[in-house]
Amino acid sequence: NFVNMAAFLEVNDPDSDPTNEIQSLSFNAVNSELEIIGGNKVDLSPLVNTDKQQLLYNPLTHILTITNGTQSVDLEGLKDDDDADPANELISDVRIEGSNLVINEGSTQHSVDLSANIIAFRVVRESAITGFSNYEDEDFIPEYEDYDDGDGFDLTGGVFTASYTGIYTFDINYKSSGYEVDLFLFRNEMAYETLAIDLINNERIYRNKTLKLNSGDRIKLVVNTGAGTSTGTGSFSGFRVY
Repeated sequence: NFVNMAAFLEVNDPDSDPTNEIQSLSFNAVNSELEIIGGNKVDLSPLVNTDKQQLLYNPLTHILTITNGTQSVDLEGLKDDDDADPANELISDVRIEGSNLVINEGSTQHSVDLSANIIAFRVVRESAITGFSNYEDEDFIPEYEDYDDGDGFDLTGGVFTASYTGIYTFDINYKSSGYEVDLFLFRNEMAYETLAIDLINNERIYRNKTLKLNSGDRIKLVVNTGAGTSTGTGSFSGFRVY
């Protein structure tokens, strides 16, 4: 037997265009509508989730909850550190004692030694060095150190070297031992600033200079002997501000 399928092969398509039967779905997020090209629209707005929820935390009970929800989370176990003693996290006092930073934490006291960061010096020359030529630049070399915290001053060369980058201040107390004597502040072997010009014999000056130094910068005093043969006397001191 056989079946004649010829009648089923006829397609009732008046425009004879097989491509215009291709359709696509699109969703309009503004109107919450699902639309098919050449067809109807479906309103999906009833399916949109309009729930607004908010997390709430109670610091007294350490409970975390969410609005419109039935579950809660107890965070009580997270409020303490490893030693389970919240009292020792209370810092009641911080102070400087000498070169130590002291921190009082509950019943415990901690001390941190800051002496390695303290930079300060004072050097002195009481008797003048003589025998130099007239109008000659000579380094001011002290006789001894009053103190040298941080070991930044080289007494032999009369040079202070900055251990850290920061702000430093220097005090100069100088007494001339000749005439037409000049005094200079040198930085890294170059004249940085003129401190005095044409000092007469036994004339004393006081100078204070503050400048920013980089780690490794070198500071010293240089005397031009003028019409004399001595580098004079005095003191040179300084410290790191921060």
